[in-house]
Amino acid sequence: MRKGYMQMYDFKKVGIYIDPKGKLIGVPCGRIPGQGEYDIALLDVFFTLEPDYTDDELEKFFYKVFDACYSRECGDLNGITAMQKYTGAKSYVSAVKGYQHVGIDYYEGEYTFRPSQIDKKHRGAFMPIKCITIKVSLYSKYIPVEKGALALAFKQSLEIIKQTMPMPSTQNEPRRQVFDLLCDKQVSYIEPRDEHFINAGDYGVGEIYQSYSYHKKEGSDSVAELYFSIAAELDCDIDSKNIRRKWEQQYGIADVFEVTEACTSVFTLRTEFKNKKTYKASYFRQLNEHELFACELEIRRAKTGKQLDAQLIASFEEFAKSVVLS
Repeated sequence: MRKGYMQMYDFKKVGIYIDPKGKLIGVPCGRIPGQGEYDIALLDVFFTLEPDYTDDELEKFFYKVFDACYSRECGDLNGITAMQKYTGAKSYVSAVKGYQHVGIDYYEGEYTFRPSQIDKKHRGAFMPIKCITIKVSLYSKYIPVEKGALALAFKQSLEIIKQTMPMPSTQNEPRRQVFDLLCDKQVSYIEPRDEHFINAGDYGVGEIYQSYSYHKKEGSDSVAELYFSIAAELDCDIDSKNIRRKWEQQYGIADVFEVTEACTSVFTLRTEFKNKKTYKASYFRQLNEHELFACELEIRRAKTGKQLDAQLIASFEEFAKSVVLS
C-alpha cells in the first residue's frame, strides 16, 4: 500500500482530462476549507502522462493522482484552476475547450469511471454519460480484482465519449447553389465561405444572375461584390481594347490592366483592372453570339486596404474555381 493513499478519507475523486493529441492531465481533489468534511473540489495540482502509454503506466498514473488527493486544501474556488495552469488560459472554460474528460471516484472498495461530455447549459461543466464500476479485491481495499481492469475501464470510457460525440456541424460547410443561364445551361457553384459576404440576390438588375456583397460590419455599407453577370456593358465583345475602354469609361483611367488566359475549366479569359478607387477582376466565357457569361469581383478600394483587398481577391479566385457549367 502506497504511503498517503486513502490516508484521510474513504472517498476520493480525480479528473482526467485528455488533450486532442491523447496526453492525459490528472487532477486530484482536496477539501474545501471552512466547509463540511465531504465538501471537496479539484485542486490546482496536476500530473501528466504522455501518449502511447502502456496499461501498467496508465494504472500507475491513476494511483499517483489518487495519492495526491487531500494532500492540501483547496485554495480560492474562484482562483486559477489546474487546467488553467496547464494550458495558460485565462478561464477554465477556455482551458478545457477541445478536451475530453473522464472522472474517476473511489469509495468503499469500488472505482467508478464517469466518461463525460460538455454540459450545454453550463459552460465548462462536464456531465457524466455513463458509469463503469470496478470492484477491488476482497484481500486489498485498493487493488482491482483483475490486473489491467482500470486501464480497460478507461479505454471503454474513451470509446463511450467517442460514440456520443455529436456529428460535425454542417452549418458552416460550403453550400453548392444552382441557377439557370439564358441559354438553357445550368451553373452550380459554392457560396463564399467568408461570413462577411451576404447573399444580395440579383439586386433587381436584369444583367445580374446572382451576387454577394461584402460588409466589414453588420449593418455597414458594402465594400465589395462578387457576382455572376452577362457583362452587358461589353456587348459580347471581349476584345481587350473594348474591355479596357468600357471599364475606363465607368471607373476612370486604369493604373493596371491585364488580360490572361483563365485557369479554370469553365472560363476562357481573366481580366484585371485597378486604379486608386476601384479593383475589378472578371472571368469570361462566351456561350454564344448573344450571351457572355461572367464571374466578377468589384472592390471599392477607398473603403478597404491592402490586406482586405488580398483577402477578397483570394475569395474571388476560390469562388470562380468552384463554378461548374452543365
